[in-house]
Amino acid sequence: MRFILLLMLLSTSSSLNAQPSLSKHQMKEDISFLATTIKDVCPHLRIREHVTGVCLTKSIDSLVQIANKCQDFENFYYLVQQILFLTQDQHNVISSFYYADLEEDNPTITEQSLELGALCEMDYVKYHPAGALLVEYSDGRYYFGNDQYHTNGKLAIPGRAELIAINNIPIKTYIEKYNRPVDNSIRWDFTHDNFYTHRIYLPRDYGGTISYKTEYDTLQITIQPFSIMSNRTVDAFDFNVFFDDEEKLLYIRIPSMDMDELSFLTNEMLAYKDETIAKVIIDIRGNGGGNDNFWIDVLRTIRSESISTKEKCYIRNTKAVLDYAQKYRNIEISDELVLYCEQEFVKISADSTTTYEPAVENLNYNGNIYAIVNDHCFSSALAFSAFCNRNNGLITVGEPSGYIGGRGITPFFFELPNSHLVFTLSPVLDASYIEEPIDFYDHKVDVLVKQPLEEIVFERNLDHSTKRYSKSYLYKNDSVFKAVLSL
Repeated sequence: MRFILLLMLLSTSSSLNAQPSLSKHQMKEDISFLATTIKDVCPHLRIREHVTGVCLTKSIDSLVQIANKCQDFENFYYLVQQILFLTQDQHNVISSFYYADLEEDNPTITEQSLELGALCEMDYVKYHPAGALLVEYSDGRYYFGNDQYHTNGKLAIPGRAELIAINNIPIKTYIEKYNRPVDNSIRWDFTHDNFYTHRIYLPRDYGGTISYKTEYDTLQITIQPFSIMSNRTVDAFDFNVFFDDEEKLLYIRIPSMDMDELSFLTNEMLAYKDETIAKVIIDIRGNGGGNDNFWIDVLRTIRSESISTKEKCYIRNTKAVLDYAQKYRNIEISDELVLYCEQEFVKISADSTTTYEPAVENLNYNGNIYAIVNDHCFSSALAFSAFCNRNNGLITVGEPSGYIGGRGITPFFFELPNSHLVFTLSPVLDASYIEEPIDFYDHKVDVLVKQPLEEIVFERNLDHSTKRYSKSYLYKNDSVFKAVLSL
């Protein structure tokens, strides 16, 4: 989908020369508007509260109360950001871009308001993911999957070291007290009943003392934000298709649901339409999402038979949501009402069964399709995973994400009345095949295969000439891939 990306040519310095001048009353009014809109629009807040036992709305209300203590626009900006973080949804953010052909007449979204968001992204990076410690969470503990290097190239923390504490605060306490309020990638561990994350933010003013344990010793190191870096897995974001003649296996690597890559990928797949295919693997590990039409078209290209699924998608039954849905999105709203966790919802689209017909040109395959997933999947990737879990012959293998999953739509766009910051909120609750509140979460897969920590560390620190998702690497080193071969 075409979108507007605001060029960073508006300011060559790091100063916000377009920042608005707000009175304390205006800041308080904007914060109140933000909190009210979140409560009216976001469908998952009460679901999360019910499942985790943590009152997120109470935390949001406590931040609203400190709005009158904001001293300047920077304080105000971070307060807006933190309130959005507490919704625990990476779709709910301050926005600097807008899908131009999505809504024909939304006068609240102006070029100036998007320019402001872009300028803020450049200047206010206190909670930018690039400055976070990247970690792996396994069985209630935190480990460094990557070797961490100082910017001068010297090793700072070795991969596989266990993260024990930050500033002498035990890591679980630190996550709960300091990281959870500023991390929108937080999710819930159903085994240990606690929040967890894959990125940890240091105190921005002075950095932090990291206590970690290796196989031989417990050590400490003091670092600053953005002062260390780690390797990037080679070809992690490359699309790839190969066919194994011996196994009669078609492997399809999809790192994102990017419609710009769909034509390339389908052409690569159709190159094997004359082969006898015994097994298909779709690998979406690390896929952060995109457009649902991508994975739908991939399935249509593979199969020669249609796929039908019952779907129940709802939006909040509030004036803010219904007005937006009908005015800007032309969403069909049925008269079916339902109550989930003390929130009333209305169903969108009266048709409860969706059928995807095969593409005109397809692989004529109707055997099992194995989707390899992990806890680095999000958004449209989780919609695909949920779709697989609900349909026979589409089998998920790997690890669940811990996020709330299911189908969704492009978030709704809103603008704060005084500061004119644009923010987005995810409005849809996918209640297909839901029996209890925990089922809204992506908390199970058809075949659970946990990737060993040693394997994660190995892949994170590969020599740059070795491609992680190449045929040779998968067959030799990937335990999850090998598990699919044995199914």
